Parts: sequence; structure tokens; C-alpha cells
Amino acid sequence: MIVDEERKASYRTEIRKGLEIAENDIVLLHTGKMDRKKKTRDILAALAAVDARNIRLLIAGTFPAEDREEMLSFIGRDDRVSFLGWKDWDGLMKLLCACDVYVQPGVQSATMQNALCCGAIVMLYPWKSHEVYLNGTDGCRKPGRQLGK
Repeated sequence: MIVDEERKASYRTEIRKGLEIAENDIVLLHTGKMDRKKKTRDILAALAAVDARNIRLLIAGTFPAEDREEMLSFIGRDDRVSFLGWKDWDGLMKLLCACDVYVQPGVQSATMQNALCCGAIVMLYPWKSHEVYLNGTDGCRKPGRQLGK
């Protein structure tokens, strides 16, 4: 279901206010069961290499027991990252509406289609099944906005 602009704006305001995120900050969202195939470590390492205070990464989901402590420690090193735990459907939809970019460089997820329905840019591994969403696009750019600026 495509989320209408009014509802999207309401969710965006609610989530950003609740998490104390400025309207002009760029919000990245990564979700799911964070096994190693999700490439969560890669996302965190890439963000750590970027010196931009206007980028926030929200992570919603769960970590396997064997990785949980290490991943939470990694997350705790960067105040731009917020681990939100598992979200129900309504909570996930609100996050998808609040984010600018849905980041899913690992395994495929049905949440990607929901991100598109919420108007988010998607950053995906170019799986064959994702070609329809990636061909003819210019990457992660929106007019007047640049990541890291």
C-alpha cells in the first residue's frame, strides 16, 4: 500500500521528534533479523568512516544471541546510531516513512517494497530481482541533497 503524503509527514514528524532528529538530518534505516548476511557490520563501518554529523542510522530488528553483545558495543561507539529493537508492523511503517534511505546491502527483504511505498530511497545489493527498482536511477541522490554534506 502506498502511504499518502499526509500520513507520511505525520509519521515522519512523530518519529523524528521522538528520537530528537533534526528535520534536515539524513536518516538511514536498516531493519530485520541481523544475521551476518544482512551486512549490518559493513553499514556501521561505512558510517564510522564518514565524518558527517547530519547522518543518522536507525536499526530496527534483532541480533542473533552470539552477535548481540558485540553489535550493541559497535553501535554504542557512534552517537549517530540508534538501535530500536524489534518493531511491530505499525512501528516499522512509521520508521519507513520517517527515513530518507532504506539501507539493505545484504540479503533481500520484503521490507524494501514497503520502503518504496513510503517514498524512501533504497540502497540495495543489485540482486537480479531488484533490477526493476535500480535500472534507470542515479543512485542515492535527491535534488538539492548530498550524503555527508
